[in-house]
Amino acid sequence: IINGKEAAMNQFPWLVAVTSGGLCTGSVLDEEWIITAKHCVNVGNTVWIKAGVHN
Repeated sequence: IINGKEAAMNQFPWLVAVTSGGLCTGSVLDEEWIITAKHCVNVGNTVWIKAGVHN
C-alpha cells in the first residue's frame, strides 16, 4: 500500500519481497543483485526473494 492506495499491478517492477525470518522489501539493481536493509537478512538463514507477486 502506497499513500493509502493499493499499488497497481506492475507499478513498481523493481520492488521485491525479502524474507529471512521476517518480511522486508528490496530493490532490484540488475538481473543478479537485490539491495535491502541489513536488519532484513539474518545470518545463517535462507534468504527468499519474491518478485512479480501482487495480492
